[in-house]
Amino acid sequence: MKRSQMLAMSVALTPFLTSFVLLGNSKSKLAATTDNPTIDLNWSTSGNAPSLSSKEKFKDGSYANYTDEDLAPILIQEAIDQWNNVRGSYLRFQLLTTTGEIAVSTTDKINNIVVTKTNNASEAAHA
Repeated sequence: MKRSQMLAMSVALTPFLTSFVLLGNSKSKLAATTDNPTIDLNWSTSGNAPSLSSKEKFKDGSYANYTDEDLAPILIQEAIDQWNNVRGSYLRFQLLTTTGEIAVSTTDKINNIVVTKTNNASEAAHA
């Protein structure tokens, strides 16, 4: 086989032969199994949303006139849809909406997306 053919074959097969494993000391906290792979994520429509900029760049400006509160769950759903389309992943995410305040708890086994102001980058990235 010529070198150029081998290179072309390697490039073509690379996306199908790659993966990663996330290793860490913490045990997974998401209640998912191969029999029940769907993780519910709760979002409150109470009007508390992050400040969003460059809305005109998302989906060719289709959402440029949306409020931050209206666009936030659309962006979350877009991210969920991309994850759910990852070939080979058995985990599936589902966005559920609710009204009113969502309480944060580390013991209720409910996955809430909460918007709060913080100066701590580690805390802001906590999931």
